[in-house]
Amino acid sequence: MIPVGGGEAQKILELPLAISGPRWAPDGRSIFVVTEVVPALQGDLAAEKAELKKQKDSKVTAKVTENEFYRYFDTWKTDDRATHLLRVDLATHRTTDLTPRWNRAWSFDGSADFDVSPDGQWVALSAGTTPPPFHPTENKDVYLISATAPGTAWKNLTADNPTGDDDEPRFSPDGRSLYFLRRHDEGDEAENLKLVRCDLATGALTEVFPGLDLSVHGVRLSPDGGSLYFTAEDHGRTKVYRSVAGAAPEAIVSDGTNSNLAVGRAAVFFLKNSFLRPDEVYGFDAGRGAETVRSHLNDELFSHLKLGRVEEHTYSGAGGDPIDPDEVRYWEVFGLVRWAIINMMQAHGHVLGGRRSVVFAACGRNVSQIEYDLLMTISGRYR
Repeated sequence: MIPVGGGEAQKILELPLAISGPRWAPDGRSIFVVTEVVPALQGDLAAEKAELKKQKDSKVTAKVTENEFYRYFDTWKTDDRATHLLRVDLATHRTTDLTPRWNRAWSFDGSADFDVSPDGQWVALSAGTTPPPFHPTENKDVYLISATAPGTAWKNLTADNPTGDDDEPRFSPDGRSLYFLRRHDEGDEAENLKLVRCDLATGALTEVFPGLDLSVHGVRLSPDGGSLYFTAEDHGRTKVYRSVAGAAPEAIVSDGTNSNLAVGRAAVFFLKNSFLRPDEVYGFDAGRGAETVRSHLNDELFSHLKLGRVEEHTYSGAGGDPIDPDEVRYWEVFGLVRWAIINMMQAHGHVLGGRRSVVFAACGRNVSQIEYDLLMTISGRYR
């Protein structure tokens, strides 16, 4: 922790495995953090360190598991590690494990999303409901847990959706509602994420913007709860949207790729990048409706560069529907990146001896061609 006015950093906590996602408690006296633990040894840091060293020094590379899901891209999921949420008292540095009985990762991809209620009494988190051996596949639900009584049973707020994920919980400023994102069909990655509100008193769930043809991400609310902000992709851009008093959302920032919203009383802050500039911090003044850049980290570098223009072109597709070439190119780039990752994974399987194959070895050589295609596509020379 570093004082806002400057000074030396103070170590608050040291654990055997990585710490992430620090979140202030509303009273400012403690922080919430996420870490991984070895469930059988939790609470015994010395034993955990010894076990992790034993695993690291082991010459055995074989993996043994009964689980259906055992690898995520290049990361093995066979080490029996669990995601835990800790509350750390800043005065005493005492830690309280709020999820002592949880014995697996919250999510296959390693993400750990949670939010703290305005009164600091509750935590909402998203975690996979499906237990090992993970058949059927992972189903993430939103749970409400006590921030003061770790032994209290978790309350599943989204048990009505057994076929899709519920994620990114966010409390309303008055603490009466919880917002989260919902996908109904886990197998349909193209499905738009819907924004749902849970009335914490009754448990009633309501879709906030029924019929909205956008996939909602990064929901944030204004301090008074009167405005709701989120980002969503539209026509090859990631725009910032605002809904005032429950009205239909409108785009307030349309250019570039915008992310990491932080909402204040009079302004919204976010990161913006484009084909012409990397990320900088921007602010949107809600009163004036004006957007201004707040950081200038790359001004000196880009003052020496002469970049081309970004133009928008559309043409008609089947049935007369308009097609945006830049939007098509956007998805072509993602397709090439995905194909490159797949080729690298197959090549690693050959090199590491897991799946010896001449075909997989050739996939490694293919990565350089995909890299060239990717650069040509980004530059616009492939049309």
